[in-house]
Amino acid sequence: MDIDKKDEFLRYDRRAESLLKKNADASKRAASFGSNSIPPIFRAPYQHYEKCIAKNIYPQQKVLELGAGTGSHTFALAKTGASVIASDISNRSLVVLAMRINNVKTAVADIEMLPFKSDTFDAVCCAGCLSYGEPELVDTEIKRVLRPGGSFI
Repeated sequence: MDIDKKDEFLRYDRRAESLLKKNADASKRAASFGSNSIPPIFRAPYQHYEKCIAKNIYPQQKVLELGAGTGSHTFALAKTGASVIASDISNRSLVVLAMRINNVKTAVADIEMLPFKSDTFDAVCCAGCLSYGEPELVDTEIKRVLRPGGSFI
């Protein structure tokens, strides 16, 4: 793991540990998720992301979320009824996510080396994690796990 990725992993792991100590499942309010959890000045891209999810993700689909963290943006995917796997490099973050959102599976995964078979997902989604990996490796992995005709949001 390179130094930048390790620093980010440790930062998110510490944040998740802090949330676990505060009993993370106590805040299941919709306002604590997605664009509602972002300061108004930064909301526009996340609102657009949520609109793309609502328009393009359906209950019968199998969806992978990259860099899910503690689930801030996973809620929009969970609401679609799709079969969602939320992935992150931080297992502690995924523990918090599982406490907050019941109807998704979680998987520890590095975006540069996804532990999934090729052609597995109808859609791959992420909100802001692509910069944590080497672009060529991340692009190759996303294309590999997407089924032919799959979508990337």
